Amino acid sequence: MANMKLNVWVLTALVVGNMVGSAIFMLPSSLAKVASPGGAMLAWVVTGIGVLFIALVYGILSIKKPDISGGPQVYAKALFKEDGTTASNMMGYFVTWGYWVANFAGNVAVITTFAGYLSSFLPIMNSGAVVFKVNGLTITFGHLLNFLVCSALLWFVYFLILRGIEGAGNVNLIATAAKVIGFALFIVATLFVFQASHLVPFATAKVGDGGQTIGLFGQADQAALTTLWAFVGIESAVVFSARAKNGGI
Repeated sequence: MANMKLNVWVLTALVVGNMVGSAIFMLPSSLAKVASPGGAMLAWVVTGIGVLFIALVYGILSIKKPDISGGPQVYAKALFKEDGTTASNMMGYFVTWGYWVANFAGNVAVITTFAGYLSSFLPIMNSGAVVFKVNGLTITFGHLLNFLVCSALLWFVYFLILRGIEGAGNVNLIATAAKVIGFALFIVATLFVFQASHLVPFATAKVGDGGQTIGLFGQADQAALTTLWAFVGIESAVVFSARAKNGGI
């Protein structure tokens, strides 16, 4: 394991790659449904400041406790003076379990979003042809194809990581670079077609599903659930800290 160290570029790409997942692609339509432009921007500001504080906490911990590395669960165990005690191990276990469940759900969101966008280019993935029925559950050819695509993607990533974190990190570096370049091109193209009229009215009430009126802060509250999802992955900088090279890039 000692020779499987990652440089700053690969580590940065891992963090950026973990953050830039399904959320960035679902955000525009999701935010437009629950908030006006003002509510969405307020949600971005609130969640951005909150996540900045989380990043600063991790940064301070890494300076105060440079001997601790490996992820949030290690810091949870370090809350107790004696390592290896029942309380220390239980705290580390609960944090690890919660983090794993969150990542498990995140992986499901990423691969299903990938299949959803892929179906736009491969209409056969939306086929309604019935393959079989089980206890009232109808399985179509599109469902089956989506399941196979998602499973193949998940197992591909698994075997890629199994071959070594360094190789997986290099592949992620290429993928992250492609994402960033794509976003940069999108931003440049948007500058030429952006219409300020879409921001007016900037802050207006929205009508909920039950017919109730939702004010600016209510919109920000709902939108924050979506904007916060875009920041998930920032903690991976701590998770990979044990594999960071000391000095050099």
